[in-house]
Parts: sequence; C-alpha cells; structure tokens
Amino acid sequence: MRARDLLVPILLAMPMPLLGQRPSAGSVRAPDGQARRGFWIGLGAGPATAACRGCGEAAQAGVSGYLRMGGTLSEHLRIGGETNLWTGSQLGTRETLGFLTADIYWFPDRAIPLFVKVGVGAMQHRAATVTATAAAGTTGLGYELRVTRTLSLVPFLNALVSSAESFAVDGHAVPASPADAYVSPIHHSLVQAGFGLTWH
Repeated sequence: MRARDLLVPILLAMPMPLLGQRPSAGSVRAPDGQARRGFWIGLGAGPATAACRGCGEAAQAGVSGYLRMGGTLSEHLRIGGETNLWTGSQLGTRETLGFLTADIYWFPDRAIPLFVKVGVGAMQHRAATVTATAAAGTTGLGYELRVTRTLSLVPFLNALVSSAESFAVDGHAVPASPADAYVSPIHHSLVQAGFGLTWH
C-alpha cells in the first residue's frame, strides 16, 4: 500500500465540528486540557513511498518514521526541528533516505487541533557506496487527537522533496563535468503517512 492510499481514511477519521454548533471566532478557545503551550516532542511511523526524478527508477514503497520537537509561540503557531527517515530495497540494495528540516506548524483554528506545516532543510540519500546530498523542503498536515492532558495521537501526511543533488562515492565528492549540463538533475522525494504521538 502506498502512502497516499492512506490519506482518505486518515482524513475521514478526523472529527469535525457539527454543523450549526460552531461558535463565533471571537469566542473560540481551546479547552484547558487541549491548550497548546510550552515544549513538545513527537514521533511517528508508517508506510511511505520514495521516488527519484532523473534516475529512471520506479517509485519504491518502504517504511518510514519521524522525530520532531520544538516550542510553542501561540495557540496558532509552533516551531521545531524534524527528521524524517525512510528505508527500502531496490534490486537487492538497501537504500536510506533522510531529511532534516526546520519547520513551522500552523493551527488555523484554536478550537480544532488540525495543523499544516512547512519547512526547509537538507536531504541525504545512501545506496551502497553512493551518497547524495541536497537542500530540501517539506509540507504536511496532521490532526492531534488528545488522549490525555499531555499526550496526543496524531494521524499525519508528509511530503518532502530535494533540490538538485550532489554525489560522493566512498566519501569522495564526484566532480561536476561539462556533460552534466545535458543530463537531467536528480531529485528525491518522499511521501509518508501514518500515526504518531506528541507529548506536550
């Protein structure tokens, strides 16, 4: 099952306010037991699909996870750092794809624990003796289903993509050549979905 196939059931699992029962914007406030404040840390896992544009390879399914932590600026805004890791196999070769980003998490409504995130950072892909690195960006969304006062279950969907990549073999950088101007640059991307836990 590819990660995007989980998007519909995850979104359907998110409870939405009943029609006709939404309070006015000025009176909305998250209950004390669900207020967003202070330091937080989260981790999650699920299936993911990695793709490589310019490699001539099909997208690969695998397993992935994330670790994120940060601070709360307001009931609408959090900042933090996040690492996302995927692993899979191509023609018998184990591959890993990792991202490290600085992210902003925006909660549009104080009374609804839905968030959207964006971030920038770096990517690394490893296969056998070849390592690729590049700048990267990420976007995603999640929904914090409060389990206890300090713990939330979080269904999530993340998309990450790299810029054009540089390569090294056995730790030695591969120099650019004039022929590179006629070759499509290589970019890796990752789509992951699943469930996580966040401690507030």
